[in-house]
Amino acid sequence: MTTLFKLSSVGISFWLLLLISCGADSTPVTAPTISSTPTTLNTTSKKGRRLFLNNCAACHNINMVDDMTGPALYGVEERWEKRSELIQFIQNPQELINNNHPRAVEVAALWASEMTAFPDLDSADIVEILAFIEEKGAKNN
Repeated sequence: MTTLFKLSSVGISFWLLLLISCGADSTPVTAPTISSTPTTLNTTSKKGRRLFLNNCAACHNINMVDDMTGPALYGVEERWEKRSELIQFIQNPQELINNNHPRAVEVAALWASEMTAFPDLDSADIVEILAFIEEKGAKNN
């Protein structure tokens, strides 16, 4: 039984110092407050982040404000007249380019690399990616 309570002189000194220092200050210790505002991505952006990483991150910078192989994406919706045309461009950029869509042709002329088509992404998936882009870009801009 005595082996359970063996303490070295260093261990005893530590506990005595701890006990003494706890009573030395009469200022009450309060627990840190936890913000009720979430600092994580919202549900849409979480899915959008996953979709972005799986489909877009090879060419577009994750910070959304710096160019990479493809352009920075923060504010991309503002650069297109209609969201539906942007979604169509993401799904099949070559189709819009071949049909001489002004913005698609402009984007193709600005970048040496060709945008990959993502026909398997439906409109809802792309909207989620766009939400992630705007949220992430706003934090980094």
